[in-house]
Amino acid sequence: VYTEAYNNRRALSSSIEDEKGLLKVIASQKYDYASLTKKLRVYRVENSDFINVEFESESPALSAEVVNLLCNEFITYYAANTKDNELASVAYLNKLLEAKKDTLNRLILALKNYKIDNHVLNLSDQAKTLYSQIADFETRIELVKKDIMANEGAIRSIESKFDPKDRQYLQSKVVKLNLDIVQTKRMLELLTEQSVKNHFERGTMARIDSYKKVLTNQINELTDKYSGSTLASKENLIAQKLNIEINNELAKNSLSSLQSQLARLNQKLDKLVPNEAVIQAYEGDINTANQEYVELLKKYNQSSLEYNASVKVRVLEKAGPGELLPSKKVILVAVSAVCSLILCVLILFILFYLDNNLKTPQELANKTNFMVLGYLPVIKTVNNFDVSSLWTDSKKTPEMYEFKNQLRAIRYEIDNQMKEGQVLVCTSLTSKEGKTITSVSLAHAYTMIGKKVMHIDGNFSNPAKTDEHAATYYIEDYFTGRFNLPWSRDISDIFYFSNKGLDLSLFEIADEPTIIERLQQLRKEFDMIIIEATPLEQQSQSKEWIRIADKVLMVFDSNKPIGHAENQMIEYLKSLNAKFIGWVMNRVTEALPTLKK
Repeated sequence: VYTEAYNNRRALSSSIEDEKGLLKVIASQKYDYASLTKKLRVYRVENSDFINVEFESESPALSAEVVNLLCNEFITYYAANTKDNELASVAYLNKLLEAKKDTLNRLILALKNYKIDNHVLNLSDQAKTLYSQIADFETRIELVKKDIMANEGAIRSIESKFDPKDRQYLQSKVVKLNLDIVQTKRMLELLTEQSVKNHFERGTMARIDSYKKVLTNQINELTDKYSGSTLASKENLIAQKLNIEINNELAKNSLSSLQSQLARLNQKLDKLVPNEAVIQAYEGDINTANQEYVELLKKYNQSSLEYNASVKVRVLEKAGPGELLPSKKVILVAVSAVCSLILCVLILFILFYLDNNLKTPQELANKTNFMVLGYLPVIKTVNNFDVSSLWTDSKKTPEMYEFKNQLRAIRYEIDNQMKEGQVLVCTSLTSKEGKTITSVSLAHAYTMIGKKVMHIDGNFSNPAKTDEHAATYYIEDYFTGRFNLPWSRDISDIFYFSNKGLDLSLFEIADEPTIIERLQQLRKEFDMIIIEATPLEQQSQSKEWIRIADKVLMVFDSNKPIGHAENQMIEYLKSLNAKFIGWVMNRVTEALPTLKK
């Protein structure tokens, strides 16, 4: 099977079970492609036409044998493959060349038959001859028109010199002679037309001259006959008029003949135009086919020359046994370890450099230039964390202790900032940053110092506190005056105002004066009113709560960046001046001291 595949230049197939086993045999002897390419190096020597082949093995003789065998096999295979390709190329070009030759001959024969069928000898010469004749006839027509105009002017000039009675007398006396003159003039007209058709043949022109002499004699006879009349003084004028009229008639007849001949020549020229277009199309196709034929002939000759030439690849220097090389395993391992360490440090540095997430209160204060009142750590050890358990449950985890201590610190900072204020809006830049847990935790913290606290769920788009507990009192009903608060409650309890989640804004429930009036009643009954508002990304709702509040507290979730949109919201916070008291960072992963601006 190996020999058959080698002779036919065929690769073994792993899809055939028998050949798959033979491939495993080759791999077991390290003669498979993967094993050979690990030790075999083939590269071009700089920019030259020389190729260097190297091979490493456990035996110097084996290395030399592999290199020489590989070079010989490559040259043999390359030569056979090149010859086959060149032979196929020559055969293809020969077939294509014959087809182009047949196309060229067919176009030449079509042009020849077209010229024969349409009696086209030499289209260019025929066109030149017709153009010359047309120009000659146009010149003659202009000259004849000029003569006619001159003759008619002369006749009008002579007639103006005669008295009407004299002209009537003369015309009555010369009737006989006039008939003879008319017949002579008719013959001259016929001969003139014939001369134009015959391109002014000499014999015709001689006959015209003869008839002109006869006409002159007849005119002289007419003049002599009446030389003794009372009008003898006008003999010369009469003779001149007769001559001019005869010449004018001859010119008019000649003009019509010339114009008919000019029209005939133009018709001949018009017939040549479509012939010219067809012949040009044929000649263009012939030129294109001829160029293609010449190019194919060049390629065919080049391919034939390359096919008959010998293969240029050959071995210049055979391989010989090399020297035993020292092992580089230890060096390679050390270099790889150093490179791996450097790569890991570089990756960590890049990750640190590109990480824009704010993880600590200090980073948040530096980024926003606002005070950070404190932070709340992540509580991972307790499921379904209840804030009230911080003050009642004796079994607390270290995380719960840390959460409680930080909550107290935040309460203290808020008290310092609130001063005489009672209404605190708790919101965030975006949703799901911990507004609910922060506001509820603060409410419980304030009850522990003996303050009467109200918590209002003002997040109309996502009433999380309302969904968490069964709602009893709705802020919409209170602001619209549908009920008054039952004030008889335990001071240790938190009074919760829920919302119906109707996606409203505060001033859509009631107008601003009504809201402020109803909120003023709450101020009288409660020491602290904490409002959880919608995030600032929904500005139309959150800004209305901020407008009626005394102070604003922002909750920021750690491990989040501040982008372009958040920067615009921070600019809004700056416009609040002293109303904005600072940040609380939520879900901090490490215990840190409370930091301020």
